[in-house]
Amino acid sequence: MDVDAQPTMDETILVGDDLMMGPPSPIIPPEIASHVLEGVDLCDGILRNLFLCLQINDIEPFCQDELALYRHCAERRDKELRQRLQDSECKLGSSMPLDEAKERASQLESEVTSLERRLILASGIEGIEGFRQRWSLHGRLTDTKKRLESLTQGIENRKNEVKNDERAPSSTTRRWFFWLNLYSTSEWLWRYLATMIMGAYELKCTQLYMDFGVAEEVRMEAPDRSEMGPTQWSEEHLEMPLPTKNASSFFEF
Repeated sequence: MDVDAQPTMDETILVGDDLMMGPPSPIIPPEIASHVLEGVDLCDGILRNLFLCLQINDIEPFCQDELALYRHCAERRDKELRQRLQDSECKLGSSMPLDEAKERASQLESEVTSLERRLILASGIEGIEGFRQRWSLHGRLTDTKKRLESLTQGIENRKNEVKNDERAPSSTTRRWFFWLNLYSTSEWLWRYLATMIMGAYELKCTQLYMDFGVAEEVRMEAPDRSEMGPTQWSEEHLEMPLPTKNASSFFEF
């Protein structure tokens, strides 16, 4: 087996300045720090091991594992913190009083202006010190702009919600009046139908009462055939008026 065919290990030696390859860690405002930092792995254990290794060995090449672990953990931590920071600013813009939200936006705008001026001044500093200042200021400037954008977005979302709330009552009111008018019309229709039904029922009862009265009157005026002989039953009695309706008509409604 050819040993030379095997991939060689990366001979790059990490140093402390390699931790500045990406943006610096974001600065968390104290008023929202508890919410932003909740549940986030701050890599404090790995950083403690790195400091201990540097204290024991005194040089960075002997702490490569600790440096690699911390850089990987710090990149993941900073990415999560930036996302949480922007989400928190957006929530503040949509939930806190509007005047306070606008005041917070003004403060962030002033901070952006100040960082831009400091970055311009730091561009004239040479050497590693100038690089470190520019690296730190550029990261803070980028994070502050992102925070301002998120806060502004939250304020805009609040305005859109207010507009929707203002339009909603008119639509709801129209629907309410529609159903109220429909209910009133239905109630009037039902009352009209009930009146018609009750009138028809009263008319039918009156008719039945009159029919029963005529039948009773005929029965009282008719002679008792048990006391009459066959010769006394004449055509005159047979032609006596009878009720015009039969018994089955009394139950017709």
